[in-house]
Amino acid sequence: CAIVNAASGPGERVDANYVVGIRRLNSAGIVTLGYVSTSYAKIDAPTVRRDIDRWRTMYPLVNGIFLDETTSQPGEGNVDHYAGLTRHAHERGFWPVFANPGTLIHEDYFTRDAADVFVIHELAQMPGKDVLSRLEETPCTRLGILIYGQPSLDGAAARRLSGIANWLYITEG
Repeated sequence: CAIVNAASGPGERVDANYVVGIRRLNSAGIVTLGYVSTSYAKIDAPTVRRDIDRWRTMYPLVNGIFLDETTSQPGEGNVDHYAGLTRHAHERGFWPVFANPGTLIHEDYFTRDAADVFVIHELAQMPGKDVLSRLEETPCTRLGILIYGQPSLDGAAARRLSGIANWLYITEG
C-alpha cells in the first residue's frame, strides 16, 4: 500500500510525475491510496467528497482513499459522516478506504462500515499491551498500525503485530 499525497490531497492540477509514479506502483502490485484530509470532521462532507472526486478525475489509476485525521468517537454524527464518505468513495470505484484516527476507535465505526481499514495506532513506537489487548476481537483485515519512529525493527514484535493488524507501516524516521 502506498499513500499518494500530491498537495495535501489531489491538488488543483494533474502532476505528470504522480501519474507515472502511480502507474509504476500499481504495476508492481502496490495498492495506491489518494490522501484526503478530514481535519477530524471539521472539513464538511461536500468538500471531502470533492477531493475524493478529484482523485478519480485527475489520477484515475489510484485504487483507494486514505482519509486522514478522522475522529475516533461516535458523537456529533461522526460515524454517519465517515460512513457517507466511504460510501461515496466506493461509488466512485475506490477500494479500500482507510480511515486514520491514529488511535483506538469506538466499535460503531466498525459496525457501520465507516471505512474498510482503520489505522488505530500512529505513534513513534510500537503499541503497548493495553492497546493490543483491546483488539483481540477485531478482524485484523480491518486494522492498520503506523509506527514512524522505531529506532530498530524487532522482527518478532512485527510478526506479532501482523497477527493483530494486516496493514503495518514501520519506519525509523
